This record gives sequence, C-alpha cells and structure tokens, in this order.
Amino acid sequence: MQYEVIEQPDGLLVRLTGRLDAYSTPAIETALTQAVAATTGAVTVDCGGVSYISSAGLRVLLVGAKAMKLTGRKMRLTMVWPDVLDVITLAGMESFFDVTVPASDDTR
Repeated sequence: MQYEVIEQPDGLLVRLTGRLDAYSTPAIETALTQAVAATTGAVTVDCGGVSYISSAGLRVLLVGAKAMKLTGRKMRLTMVWPDVLDVITLAGMESFFDVTVPASDDTR
C-alpha cells in the first residue's frame, strides 16, 4: 500500500494505492490521524487505487471517520470502486462516510 497526502484549498487529500489490509494499516492509520489533526478542513480519501480492503482496512477508515466526527466533520471517500463499496456496505459502515463512486465511464 502506498499513500500520498496532498494539500487542497478545502483541506487534505489522502490518495491510497494498493491493498488496504492488516499489513498496510499501521502506516495508513498514522497518515489519516495526522491528516485529521493537520487541518480544520475536509479530509478526503481517494480510494481509486485501492484494489482490496479487509476488516483491518475498514477499521483504519473508521478510526479516521471517528476522529473527524469529534470535530463535527465527516470523512469523504472518493473513487470507491464497487468491490470496495460492497465491503463497506456489508459491514454497515457506509453511514460513517460521505462516499462517491467513479463515474460509469471510469475504469481502473
């Protein structure tokens, strides 16, 4: 899993690429926690490059979402592919995030 944190006018974008699983979650949890603390604006997680998400990956996203909620904000997940969205939905976690999916003509 690779990540990149990008400053944007309204906050920070965290772009993820690879598998969000137990192996990669420590680094991603640190990056999300630091991003939430570093801005009073939005924190958007670009999931367009996420090929797989496990329960450990879901937990990390939830940790970030809960930190955002404490400050009255909601974490955004963008470019969430159907297979990743299915895992989020099956876990009943879609209400914790503002989720957008790729346009129908987008491809991986």
